[in-house]
Amino acid sequence: MIKIKNLTKIYKSKKSTDCVALDNININLPDTGMVFVIGKSGSGKSTLLNLIGGLDTITSGSINIDGNEVGNMKSKDFDAYRSSYLTFVFQDYRLLENLSVYQNIEVGLDINNSVDHDVIKKSLKKVGLEGYEKRYPYELSGGQQQRVAIARALARDSKLILADEPTGNLDFNTSRQILAILKEVSKEKLVIIVSHNLMDTDIYADRIIELYDGKILSDKVKRGNYYNSFKIEEDKIILPHYYDLNNVQKDKMLEAIKSNNVKEVIQNDNGFSDYEYIDEQDKNIEFASKKAKNRSLFKIFKMFLKKRIHNRLIMIVFSILLFTVLSVLQSFIMYEPTMNNVETDDKFYVLQKCDSMPLEDTLRSGKIYSIDDKELDGFKNIDSNAKFYKVNNYHIPVTRNAQALHMLTSPLYYYMNYYTVSTIGTLVCDEEFVADNFFDSGKVEVICGDLYDKPYGVVITDYVADSILNYKKYGSYEDLLGYYIHSNHKYAYINAIIKTDYKEKYGQLTTLFDGIEEEESFYKLYNENKLVQDFVDDCDKKYNIGYSFNPNFKEEALKADLYKGTYLGNAEFVSGEYKFNSLDTYSGIAVYDENAMNKKVEVERGQIIMSYTFYNKLFGTMYSSTNYDLSVNNTVTLKLNNYIDGKKVTVYSKEFEIIKIDGYTYFDSEDYYEIDSHQKADYLLYVQNTDKAKDIINYGNNHSFYLKTSDFESGLVINKMTSTFNVLFTAILVCIYGVFGMYIIIYGINTVKANKEEIGIYKALGGKFGNIAKVLFIDVMLTGLTISVLSLIFTPFIIRVCDGIIVDSFKNVLKLGAVNIEIIKIYPKILALNYSLLNLLILISAIVPTILLIRLKPIEIIKN
Repeated sequence: MIKIKNLTKIYKSKKSTDCVALDNININLPDTGMVFVIGKSGSGKSTLLNLIGGLDTITSGSINIDGNEVGNMKSKDFDAYRSSYLTFVFQDYRLLENLSVYQNIEVGLDINNSVDHDVIKKSLKKVGLEGYEKRYPYELSGGQQQRVAIARALARDSKLILADEPTGNLDFNTSRQILAILKEVSKEKLVIIVSHNLMDTDIYADRIIELYDGKILSDKVKRGNYYNSFKIEEDKIILPHYYDLNNVQKDKMLEAIKSNNVKEVIQNDNGFSDYEYIDEQDKNIEFASKKAKNRSLFKIFKMFLKKRIHNRLIMIVFSILLFTVLSVLQSFIMYEPTMNNVETDDKFYVLQKCDSMPLEDTLRSGKIYSIDDKELDGFKNIDSNAKFYKVNNYHIPVTRNAQALHMLTSPLYYYMNYYTVSTIGTLVCDEEFVADNFFDSGKVEVICGDLYDKPYGVVITDYVADSILNYKKYGSYEDLLGYYIHSNHKYAYINAIIKTDYKEKYGQLTTLFDGIEEEESFYKLYNENKLVQDFVDDCDKKYNIGYSFNPNFKEEALKADLYKGTYLGNAEFVSGEYKFNSLDTYSGIAVYDENAMNKKVEVERGQIIMSYTFYNKLFGTMYSSTNYDLSVNNTVTLKLNNYIDGKKVTVYSKEFEIIKIDGYTYFDSEDYYEIDSHQKADYLLYVQNTDKAKDIINYGNNHSFYLKTSDFESGLVINKMTSTFNVLFTAILVCIYGVFGMYIIIYGINTVKANKEEIGIYKALGGKFGNIAKVLFIDVMLTGLTISVLSLIFTPFIIRVCDGIIVDSFKNVLKLGAVNIEIIKIYPKILALNYSLLNLLILISAIVPTILLIRLKPIEIIKN
């Protein structure tokens, strides 16, 4: 028995007055029978049904169902109540569209672990749908779908059936069939129906409760001896109430009237009398439900999996793309030309001193930073058995315009015509080092000259000598010995020429270089030919270098009678608020030779004659080669910088008086000597006989030293490019992380929203929120697992594709020929980080909607 006492339900509203749906009503309902609740829209009919069904909460009063107070029930009690005691039949059927007819009925039984195939078949037979088991709701008419809903209710064998407008969307004949079935069921169960149809209530109802504005307007029960039928008794015709006569009955009535024996025609009333309240004792039935098996959860999961499958696919594809973009951006930001794939059997390694590659001045920086003694000691501490040799920037120019070329970024500029345009510097080492690198016999093979002729003399290779002879500066090897004259200046002193194996290894390449006049052609050759790449690498390491066996070579060369000019690669000129770096222009030759450029130059110590290009950069003037011969009265401070342990350090600073503007920049001899002593820098470090190469290279990477290969300078330029975008890309990364996180979480929430109808139906059938939460959790986690696995599969592939595209772009746009550089690398740590983050977000996206789901009232789900 259901006892309703002083039941009130008020819906709160923030914008308008509160709505009183039910106002202090009292009703007793029996264990069996067919009870109709009628009334106009808004009278509280559906609210009463939802409160009895435990789908909504009571404001005040009580509903007692066989001794169980609905107001005191907890969530698990409601689940047990709905699964074991009652069944809902909705106006709009509320079938699970992704399940077949059979599965729709089966899922209602699965909830209580009471599946019986015979029961399902019998329930379908009762509603006339035998043989429809494999059909889906969308294949049925409205009447057939409602019959499935009735069959589901019959199969569950509940004590109470709540039907909200079960025939509202059906035609007359189908409605009568449905009501007839429910009427038969009501002989053993209590069936409560919300309806607008008064004819149905008169015909089928055992009791009628009419509501008006939340109150009971009437409560009537059908009399036990009432029989509504057509009768002819002697002189009286009795017509049924709300019942149409058939043709036979009509004919009988006409014959009776014609006989003139009929004195009275009356119509039956509806057979209802006022209900008299009888307080019966509670039965105290305990609601209990069995735990659903995993197969039931699998059916629910299957149902959810089919729903919005296209959205799930979009989610997976979009997430994989975001995951990949994250990895690509992070790899781009982390790019450094460290070249950590060290070959452990290399004879020696070359490290170049850099400036940690901030983008200052120009892309082709040309900066030369000198190795500090403390930095060298740090390397020696790692491997005390290794030998370390330094290369300074005393170069030997070969072509006319080679004075500054050795400072340029890419080593490829040296070898575009097979022969070099300039050596890259002078390696101060011992004879043993050269012998180990060039000769199997362990001895240096001298073609001509004396290795130790002058303390400031340089030993060159036959490759450098052949390069000079190729440009027709000299006639033979012997002609090269002694002072080397270039552009009318004594540029170096050549002690000797030594033999190498470059002709045997790379002589066949000379024909490949014939006809190459443009950079693009050379890059194409370099990119496509491994032998050319090896040639460039060997030239850069050993063939295209000057050698000196004098430990004090740099100091001796500074004092020697050689060309007094330097390229101010690290010079910074400052005057008040104006400043510029000499790298902004290649007119940076500083000399003190009085007869330089065939001019008589007079400059005293502390004075400077500045080139018009320098002056224009510093003061914003517009002097040119036709009007620069001017006397000026300005001062400028010259600063020379080094880069030590990641910090810029000023190693020289002096103020000069600008006395004149010229085509070149001139200093006094003593000032020049001070400046040049800082410009002649040991910028390369050769490491030999070490078994700790990776430790040394890693130490170097942390102290602005990078492994030099044929692609190193290209990598240097690319790193300068990438470093400028680091802040932007970092900001983009943060945004993507945010978007990624929000998207996944919103996906989890939308999964709940998308399945609200299914969740509501399942909940109305008595399904537990815990089961739904498990299914949703598994759904989201499996989607996340799919994303994770596919991301780990596809991301490395996409990274390689992106790397190829970016490398080709840099190669073509910047003319770097960076074929062997890997810009977008596969960093396992990044992939692991993103994978962990992805799974964390997926876990959150599974937990958040689960929490939201638990907080939802069943009525909110169903109404939605």
